[in-house]
Amino acid sequence: MKQNKSSDDGGSMEKAREQSKCSEEWEETFYHAYIPVARSIAGRILYPSGTNEDIEELALDAVYEAMKNIGKYDETRGSMETYVRTITKSRALTYRKKQERYQTVPLEGSLELWTEDEDVAALKDMVRCVIRQLRPKEQTLFTCRFLYHMTPEEIARREGCSRRAVDSRLTRLRKKLVKAFRDHGVELGGDV
Repeated sequence: MKQNKSSDDGGSMEKAREQSKCSEEWEETFYHAYIPVARSIAGRILYPSGTNEDIEELALDAVYEAMKNIGKYDETRGSMETYVRTITKSRALTYRKKQERYQTVPLEGSLELWTEDEDVAALKDMVRCVIRQLRPKEQTLFTCRFLYHMTPEEIARREGCSRRAVDSRLTRLRKKLVKAFRDHGVELGGDV
């Protein structure tokens, strides 16, 4: 009977080694597939204050979290790429908020006092109102580009159209948003 047990242990050890090898291969494949996406999102959100090390660490943590929580992934809610994007965005925004919290205030110069919470709440309400006025395709484009930080190439692949078509749609959407915000009394500066 001991001989059987010994041979069974050897068989189960072999199975464990095979499973471990498959798991390592799967993790490596997953990593190589999604680390560029995570780096891209982290870089866009942390720019310009985040260092390359910050971006790399955040991207690695996000991909690891996605692998570790693969059981929570619901394919009916989006692709695996969207899942990784969402995790990365959440981690990057949290990191940026923590960094902003620890910024120092200059001792010289004037300080402006305002009620930030009220301003932010009013701005969020206005943005929601403007977004609701967009057509469904424009809302999808807005979400992909400005919330998920997808590149025009990624949007083109997702939508099954050319990069040029996406660029044209984004240009029209930006103009529409600038006008809508202007109608609400907000002037947008910079590269819109």
